[in-house]
Amino acid sequence: MITKKHIFAFLYLIPILLLAQVLKVEKLNGPFGGTFRSVKWDSKGSMFVACDGGLFTSSDDGKTWKAINNNYYTTDFVNSLFKGTDGNLLYQKGNGIYSTTSDGNETHIGNINEGSLFGVDSKGQMYFTKYPEGIFVSSDNGKTLRKIRETNRWGTDFIVLKNQKIAYSHGANLELSTNGGIDWTTQQPVTSDPGIGWSLAGDSNGNLFLCTGKEILKTNDYGKNWMKFASPVQYPWSIHINSKDEIFVSSQLKLYSSTDYGQSWSDSGINDYVLNYAEDKAGNMYAGTFHHLYKRDVNKKNWYEYDSGINQSRINSITMQDGNLMIMTTKEIYTSPDMGLTWNKAYSAEYGSSMFYDFKNKDRVFAYIDGPINYTTDYGSTWTRINANFPYDALVDIEITNKDEIFAASNRNTLNYSSDFGKTWTTIWKGAENYVFSDLCLDKDDNLFFSYGKDLYKYDKVNKSITNIGYFEKGVKKIIESPWGTIYALAPDGIYIKANETDWNKLIAINGYGFASSLEINKQMQIILFTGNELLISSDLGKSFDRYTFSEYLLNPMSFYADDDGNYFIGTQAGGLYKATIPTKKVELPAQYRLAQNYPNPFNGQTFIEFSLPKQAHVNVAVFNILGQEIEVLKNETLPLGNYKLAWDSKKLASGVYLYKIQTLEFVETKKMILMK
Repeated sequence: MITKKHIFAFLYLIPILLLAQVLKVEKLNGPFGGTFRSVKWDSKGSMFVACDGGLFTSSDDGKTWKAINNNYYTTDFVNSLFKGTDGNLLYQKGNGIYSTTSDGNETHIGNINEGSLFGVDSKGQMYFTKYPEGIFVSSDNGKTLRKIRETNRWGTDFIVLKNQKIAYSHGANLELSTNGGIDWTTQQPVTSDPGIGWSLAGDSNGNLFLCTGKEILKTNDYGKNWMKFASPVQYPWSIHINSKDEIFVSSQLKLYSSTDYGQSWSDSGINDYVLNYAEDKAGNMYAGTFHHLYKRDVNKKNWYEYDSGINQSRINSITMQDGNLMIMTTKEIYTSPDMGLTWNKAYSAEYGSSMFYDFKNKDRVFAYIDGPINYTTDYGSTWTRINANFPYDALVDIEITNKDEIFAASNRNTLNYSSDFGKTWTTIWKGAENYVFSDLCLDKDDNLFFSYGKDLYKYDKVNKSITNIGYFEKGVKKIIESPWGTIYALAPDGIYIKANETDWNKLIAINGYGFASSLEINKQMQIILFTGNELLISSDLGKSFDRYTFSEYLLNPMSFYADDDGNYFIGTQAGGLYKATIPTKKVELPAQYRLAQNYPNPFNGQTFIEFSLPKQAHVNVAVFNILGQEIEVLKNETLPLGNYKLAWDSKKLASGVYLYKIQTLEFVETKKMILMK
């Protein structure tokens, strides 16, 4: 039975979650880029760029950029920009149709319900795909729609040709109008391989080129007859032809160009998917990719990155080595020696990168980049793969001992071990097919804790045995061992501490977490919890937590890193990298067991009892009368290292001398206290 006295004593051990403070976050500038979907210029010559992070404009040739809007939700993405009849640009954002204004802002001009804008002709008519109904045209900004084609494919690559001719592609079809969009005819090219993607381009001679994703087809009679067009790309992704009839063809990893109608081709130097192309009045070319906006000056051959100041890239992972901050986008690694003031591109992956492994190693940083396990000793400039024939194609997490033994959890439900730094591997455990790993953690004896599905397990390195040590209904995101030996687990409903071989006690309750949630302990012994939208910090070993919200909306946090000096870095999905700073507080750890004298003493009614634990222990604290008879148990459970305070209410007892006693496996002490009414 739980009495009011028990409840009162227990409340002093429940962590206090303080009212939230607003934490100022600053966005770090850097050459991180982003996914660039469209580039256009208005009639004033201002440049506009649509990327994952929003819509940006520059009036000084890309030296500085102004954000017109930021994307907070996926429905707000600006995919394409179109030139209107008034010289301003038109675009869709969510269900709204917008136009840029003369002062570089935007104005709402119409709506479209469940439609996607993919073209605007010379009359200002807008063309929409309404999946799966078909293709529609509107002359009043989406208010009324006229169906021009029944199709369940999306309209793409809208081209305004000469003499009122308009063309666009949808699926394997070319749609052509010869009277300014009033009437349309469908041409379906004959192809041996229909492919998966479609891109349409036209040259100054009236030739049309259709890229299928498997081959490129050419027609000189607007689709009546087609022929194959040779290119150096086995799987062409996109095609574009500029004002000089230079042809650009992109594969998944390369961009090629030809100035002689495909007789010869040159490698442009862009190693990425090219999503769109643009050309300004001076003849400068622009290419938007999944990771950067590139520019090629007129009459030049080389492309260069042109997106400094548009820092909207997805920041997959963050770490630090010897004071050098390192971030990882989906393809590149950047380093900063001065906490984000200046940046250097250290490495560009051939295929892609996903994460730094989150354990701290003094000499090396380990990462998943162009393959599962790689390491660097020079801040990301060069990477060494531990085994070119690594048997697992994808990993969830790894842990490496001080002896370079590796534990690796694969996405194929296997836990694997290497005693020779990855040269040979042994599968030491295989889980059920319908669950996945989430985290690995080594303790000070190199025993491994790991989360799989809803269960936590421990691998005993000496006995080579695996035991189940806990069940969590919603799983566990993170496991850490503190410097004082306590094992912590982060679950969607709170932080738990390991009490014994199978039981866990909740330290603090939370209401869910995001993708980038993290639980860490810094060198000052502060416990740090990042939930995705809040930062919680305890400077008293978990008895209370300072709570911080952020001064700016962070778009889908993807990564988090806390250094030992109070700097916190948050990488977002399409909003760049942010930094916040909070002064650290040194947490003094108890060096020995201690039972303090109660206070006040003598007392009337309520008194307080304090005790210290130098390590995690099962503790019994009880009150006795002078004859040694137990009156009340104030605490009987496993507690982590720390200083504790209990309140005892003696309202119903008579005046006199009482005893209180603390007992653990290693420590016993009893003290007297005087109740005086």
